[in-house]
Formats: sequence, C-alpha cells, structure tokens
Amino acid sequence: KTLVANDTMDQGRVDREATCPLLLRIFVRLGEHNPVAEYGKSPTSETLPSDEMQVYTWQDATLREIADLIKLARPESRRPRCEFSFAIVYPDRQGHNVLKEVGRIRARDSRSQPAEAKTLQSLRFQTGDYLDVAIFGCEPHPDGQPDAAV
Repeated sequence: KTLVANDTMDQGRVDREATCPLLLRIFVRLGEHNPVAEYGKSPTSETLPSDEMQVYTWQDATLREIADLIKLARPESRRPRCEFSFAIVYPDRQGHNVLKEVGRIRARDSRSQPAEAKTLQSLRFQTGDYLDVAIFGCEPHPDGQPDAAV
C-alpha cells in the first residue's frame, strides 16, 4: 500500500507544499522486529522482508504520525494495548546493514510519550534507509471479543 502523510505544519517544520516528499519504505512485523539478515548484507541486496508499506512523507514526520498511518493499513494494530517499536535499518561504515531501535509508542495513550515527537530528521534517517516496525500486544481479547478500533 502507498499512503501519503499529511500532518499540520508548525513553526520550524518542512513546508510540505513546497518540498517534495521522500518514499519511506516501512516493514511491519507482529511480535518482533524483522531479523537484520532479512534485509540482506548491504543496501544493494535484493533481499527484503515481505510485509512492506510505502509511505510518501517528509523528514519532519513524527513517529506518532507514522504509527497512525500504519494503523490505517493494519487494523490489528488499532487495539488499545498495541505498542509500536521503531527501528531504522541503515548501512554501517563497512556497508553492512544494521538495525537500530529508535523509539516505542503505544497505539492509544492520552498521555504524551517522549518518542511520539521524534522526527525522521532527528533520528538521522536518510533516503535509502528502511523503517522496521515491530507491533507488540495485539493479541485478541481473552474473551474473544474484539477491542474497539481507534
């Protein structure tokens, strides 16, 4: 799926009408992060995990904004107990892919969480890097009833 992030502009943010968005390739997995080996040895490898989302967004996109887009595409991630763990997959100095966890946020929480406001730019995300998202706590209700969606 391809989605477009569309957040309100604040002072110091990218002018989203004048700036071209980047293609953010997100790989989502329930229960754990994708093993770094699934990304191949280097960024030029043709090997990638199977469950990919493509999102057009800007460097000032926050982890909350990205989580909300994932919730649109992945209904199971809308459950109140779900938690998103974000990691960036990028090449190290030797050219080998590494996975670095950069933040965790809950799907629904009325309290502000520090990681929510982290932007791709503040995380030093670069075009060509991947975003790996593990979703935890999305198990069905013990009584078999579905949780209310967001």
